[in-house]
Amino acid sequence: MSEKSALSNLKKPLKKNIQRLRKRGFSFREIARCLDTSVKTAWRHGKVVNFSENGKHRYETEVTGVEKKISKQKDFITKEKA
Repeated sequence: MSEKSALSNLKKPLKKNIQRLRKRGFSFREIARCLDTSVKTAWRHGKVVNFSENGKHRYETEVTGVEKKISKQKDFITKEKA
């Protein structure tokens, strides 16, 4: 077995686990922590998955992110910054 195919076989369970957790309503950050991988890897493999009904409910009720609304920035630059 070549090194490339061996590496590919190691990634398959990770990809399936990411997709399974994402379907269950886990955020990409939670998935990365659970599986000891990067958020980017979790996003790359999980972005194609839609939430199940229970997953959608979990995501909307339990997953917290930015709680404070981000204020709109000024559309112009002040003279001091120009």
